[in-house]
Amino acid sequence: MFTLYLNYNFNIIYTMKKVKIKNAKTLKDIENHPLLGSFWTEENEDAETGYSYWGYLKAGWQSYNNRQHLIHEETVKGFCNVLNSVTRWEDDEELEENQK
Repeated sequence: MFTLYLNYNFNIIYTMKKVKIKNAKTLKDIENHPLLGSFWTEENEDAETGYSYWGYLKAGWQSYNNRQHLIHEETVKGFCNVLNSVTRWEDDEELEENQK
């Protein structure tokens, strides 16, 4: 979204609004999160809930601060904690591939 401003010389100045990403707290928040490229669950007999949660981050973002896109957690709460702490990955090779 852009906002237009007029300065005293009547030149139009465009500014980009920063979009704040809401912290994920629920399964619905995870499913609608803008940084996730895909999300799925798998049955897991060892897990407390019977499921494990998987997600793949979009290019330019890393999980666990170790240069990977994949998130895997046994609980929704654990998945949300990891998702809420993803960081930028400036030299991600997938960014370069997407620009070709």
